[in-house]
Amino acid sequence: MDRERLLQLRIQHRKDSKQSINAKPFEFEDCGEDGFILEGKRYSKDGYRLLDVRIDRVERVRSDGAAYTSLAKEPHHQLKKQTKAVLKWFQSDSNEVSTNEGPENVVFPSEINLRAGDAVRIKGGESNGASGYIVKMTFPNALVRLDTRGISSRRPVDLWTNIHSLTRMFEVGDRVDVKLGVMKGRTGVVFAQEGSKLSLVDTSNSNTLEVPAAFVEDHVSSLPPGPHWQDARSDETEIQVGCPMVVSRGKHGGKSGIAIDIEGGYVRLLEDCTNLESGETMCASAALRRLRTWSKATVRSFPREAS
Repeated sequence: MDRERLLQLRIQHRKDSKQSINAKPFEFEDCGEDGFILEGKRYSKDGYRLLDVRIDRVERVRSDGAAYTSLAKEPHHQLKKQTKAVLKWFQSDSNEVSTNEGPENVVFPSEINLRAGDAVRIKGGESNGASGYIVKMTFPNALVRLDTRGISSRRPVDLWTNIHSLTRMFEVGDRVDVKLGVMKGRTGVVFAQEGSKLSLVDTSNSNTLEVPAAFVEDHVSSLPPGPHWQDARSDETEIQVGCPMVVSRGKHGGKSGIAIDIEGGYVRLLEDCTNLESGETMCASAALRRLRTWSKATVRSFPREAS
C-alpha cells in the first residue's frame, strides 16, 4: 500500500467531528529504507505493521514467497564518515569553494542555524517535496509540522526528520549573510528562491547574486541601534508575560500577539490568527500559532483596551 495513502486513511479514520481542535498532533518519523514510525508504532516501507516480539515466543516457519522487511539501522561507520566530511568541509578554505560544489550530506550554515518557526522543505525520502515549519529542534533531528492544507483533518501531522533532509525556505525581503563559497562575506536581500537556489540583491552594490540556500544564514547587524530603534527600545522594560505586543519592524512587522515567554533579550509571542483569510472558518480558540522568538528591541507593548 502506498505510504501516503496509508497516512491519509489513518487520518480519515481518526477524524472525529466532536474531537477538540487542540488535540495532540500525529507524530510521524521517516526512517528511510527502514520504513516509518506513526504514532509510536513502526511500519515497514510498504506499509506493514511491525511488531517487537520476544525471541522465545516465536518459531521460524518456512514459507515460499514470503516477504521480509529489514529493520537494520544506518551503519555507525556511515555516520562517522559523514561527520568527518563535515569537519573537512569547514576546516578547508571556504573562499576557494565553488557555490555549486560540496558534499551532499554536509551540515551547512543554514542547517546549523535552523530554529523553531523556520519554514522548511523536505528533500529526499518518502516525504520529498513536503513543506512545513519546524516545531522543535533536537540536534541533529527536527520535528516538522507539515502543511496539510487540502487534507480533511483537524489534527496536524508532525514529522521527525534529520536536518540533512531539510532545505530552509526564505521569504522575499529576508536579509542574509553568505557564509561559504566565492560569495562569502556578501550581504543580500532575498527576492526569489527556486528549490535550493537563492537569488539575492547585494546590499552594497545592488548586483544580483545566486547562491545555494545552504550557504547563507540570517543577517545579524553589527551596527549600533539607530534612531528608528528608540521607540521600540523605550518600552523594553515594560515587557511582561501576558502583555499584548506588536512587532515594530522586520519581515513580520505589524503582527501582534501575547508575550508567552521571555528569555534574556528575547520574547516569544502567541499570534492571534482569527482574522486571517482562510478557506475554512476557524474557531477563535484554535486560531493561535506560536511565532518565532524576536529580540526585545523588535517588539513593543501597547495598552490594553478598556473593558
